[in-house]
Amino acid sequence: MSDARLRELERRWRERGAVADEVALLRALARAGALTTLQLELAARCGHAAAFEALDGRVAPCDLSSPRVRRVWADDLRRHEKALSVRAVLALASLRPPAGPRAAAALAAAEAWAACPCEAHRAAAADAERPAIDERARRLRAADARAPSGTPWEYVPEFGPITHDAAEEARRSWLATRAAAAAGAADALGASRAVMDVLHDPGPEGLEAVRAALIAAALGR
Repeated sequence: MSDARLRELERRWRERGAVADEVALLRALARAGALTTLQLELAARCGHAAAFEALDGRVAPCDLSSPRVRRVWADDLRRHEKALSVRAVLALASLRPPAGPRAAAALAAAEAWAACPCEAHRAAAADAERPAIDERARRLRAADARAPSGTPWEYVPEFGPITHDAAEEARRSWLATRAAAAAGAADALGASRAVMDVLHDPGPEGLEAVRAALIAAALGR
């Protein structure tokens, strides 16, 4: 199929926004070799209606409200390029930026790898993970020491009972460390493990951000 025909199909879809037009575009891109079946399958599993139709309904959307399904879904990302897993973790981590400078540096290192997936950026992301983990522990201990009497607390398995504010900071910093872990991983398998970590309890907003990021990455958008 000619480039002109592909551009015409894309123009029609963007102008009208119809699912049928997007289905036609996706099928044309697949025939042209610009999209693989694996990419379409991932988008369909994420609930993308046009990808589902382009595959004639052969791959059903996943019920991502189920933790067990999310684990299987995340594990399946090992079949894809590492960049997809990194984008998934970044989509969630970017919703809740960390407070600590080391955690912020870890998130920035992951974003740098996503923009330029070279070995130097991979190594920098890997190197940024441990300092962010150590900073997280230090800041949590300091927060607990400052907490006045009567402060609301909650239990976090790694640290025991800590204040609500400290627990929220812990979550934000932890997401940044997982982003660095994904970007610093040697391969797609290692990066997919970071996705599995963050999808344990992402919340509705976080889950939607991950789903949207994976659809965009799978379809090359």
